[in-house]
Amino acid sequence: MLGGALNSASKRILSTYNDHAGVVLGLGLFILILKTYIVQFSYNRVWPRLSENNGNTPDDFKPLSFYESFLLVVLFTFLI
Repeated sequence: MLGGALNSASKRILSTYNDHAGVVLGLGLFILILKTYIVQFSYNRVWPRLSENNGNTPDDFKPLSFYESFLLVVLFTFLI
């Protein structure tokens, strides 16, 4: 049911901005830049911890904090 509602809502929004293609283009560009920044930030924050734990003995393992786990989920979500 959500897919149908989402489809009709997107058509309604696009018909509202049909005469303003620049607004739609600008909003799309803004979302792309925002997603790029979020992926860059989360990757740079989490990857050093993941690579530090890779290949070490279990005694040297350092678990992820809740914040780092959250950023990892955000990274994978935005990569899809």
